[in-house]
Amino acid sequence: GQFLGARSDFIPLPICKRLCLLQDQVPPMPSAQAKAAIEKELGTTVDRVFEWIDLETPLGSASISQVHKAKLRLPEGAGVHQNTSSGTSGPLRSLRRAWSWLTGYDPEQARRSAAYSSHSSHSSPSGSAPEDNVSAIADTLEYRPVVAFGDARDDGPLGVTGNNNGERVYDPARIAKYAPEDGIVAVKIQYPNSLPTMTMDLENIRVWADFLSRTEIKFDMVSAVDELAKQIKLEFDFSREARIMNAVAKQFDGLNHKIVVPRSIPALVTQRLLVMDFIDGIPITKMREQARFQNLSEATKRLAARQILSKVSEAYGRMILLDGLFQADGHPGNILVMKGGRIGLIDYGQSKKLPDRYRLPFAKMVLALERKDDAGICEALDRLGVETAGNVDDERLKARIAWGMFDTEGTVNPFDPNSPIKQVSVENFPSDLFFVLRVSQLLRGLANGMNIKDFSAAKQWSPFAQSAVKELEGTDGKVRIRGGGSDNGGSDNGGMPSLEDFVSMLPIDGYLGDVPSV
Repeated sequence: GQFLGARSDFIPLPICKRLCLLQDQVPPMPSAQAKAAIEKELGTTVDRVFEWIDLETPLGSASISQVHKAKLRLPEGAGVHQNTSSGTSGPLRSLRRAWSWLTGYDPEQARRSAAYSSHSSHSSPSGSAPEDNVSAIADTLEYRPVVAFGDARDDGPLGVTGNNNGERVYDPARIAKYAPEDGIVAVKIQYPNSLPTMTMDLENIRVWADFLSRTEIKFDMVSAVDELAKQIKLEFDFSREARIMNAVAKQFDGLNHKIVVPRSIPALVTQRLLVMDFIDGIPITKMREQARFQNLSEATKRLAARQILSKVSEAYGRMILLDGLFQADGHPGNILVMKGGRIGLIDYGQSKKLPDRYRLPFAKMVLALERKDDAGICEALDRLGVETAGNVDDERLKARIAWGMFDTEGTVNPFDPNSPIKQVSVENFPSDLFFVLRVSQLLRGLANGMNIKDFSAAKQWSPFAQSAVKELEGTDGKVRIRGGGSDNGGSDNGGMPSLEDFVSMLPIDGYLGDVPSV
């Protein structure tokens, strides 16, 4: 529903508007229930951790959780201008943002990164992989199962001790090291008993996908739903989400003048609770409703919309092609437009680590799409393992299938009788590529909603694709892909580990922690 709500190019607008409510306006828990759930996870009362928390009006509420705005209880003088609601004063913030844009250096970001790095260096054994090398540590990771509400926390949370009553005691001074300067945070709490409901919904969606694949859309939708189901079950582990989010934030160090990713507060994360930076912005689909935007000239509106879309697309291109670790739930409710035209990316419950054996041919696919090279597109499609049937000898037709799946220019309607998918069916689509496809389709939906028909993600992503090819294949043409076989956590013939393997041994701060020998 969240995905279809972003696809007004082939879903009727009244239905889209209704489905968009699923992105961040699902009916929330009552405030008393939300408070009880938060306190159960904290192991203490909310007023011992927060100066205030707005339990009456959630920032957003979606399929498995809701989010509240709060202010951490920090020691006096721990942050800058603690008595203000926005941290550093307006002129100083503007000056700092301009300095960050010119130099790529943000003092506040550097302060927090140093705190995370300091913890990482103290907790990492000698000889461990470099903390900023995302791929080098992937082989040592192992997934941890989700536990019941309030039953367990991450081992050794920073700034937390216990008292004689069994209540958890939080050290504000230690928490302040990792907190934003104004102490303003977002508190994400999971709905109790939401997993059974989600499981039932996924079973129904699978039946619907099988019907559509046999009747309307000649595409392997069942494999896509199976991959979605696997990832959604992992979404219920917020400690895993925190690790992914912080690892992605590390990727964007130096780029926060245009792309912002929140970081978690290490001591305040459990499998059901996630406290993180508050991103002050509006959902991208509500940008046009703002008075300041409506007062712009039509030419300026078009330019502003294109710049916003370009930043969103750049963020995903960097994540998918440069590191392979990306936020895969990019529906409009998770993309915020901030002051100054910056983009905030939130919600890392559904994320993916694209194995290198797919990242290399996908990079070549992007380059072939940008060149409009039908033969190169078809070769990359084959190397990705996408199996087609029907008029498969028509390169132009297969290239149009790939263009519809992985680029954003123009319009695509899978229900159109003249659609290429009606002439060439996709019999097998690798599950590892499903979230890449999902990101491409969400970007296409955003471009259509902004009435930008000529925006090509492939064209924008081509520099990142070139870097990926150089990294994975080298200038001598020799392939340098780590591992082989299937992506099942490295247990099958030394295969590339899956994302759950990749993230589970990262500490909450997103840097390398204690890694056991393997």
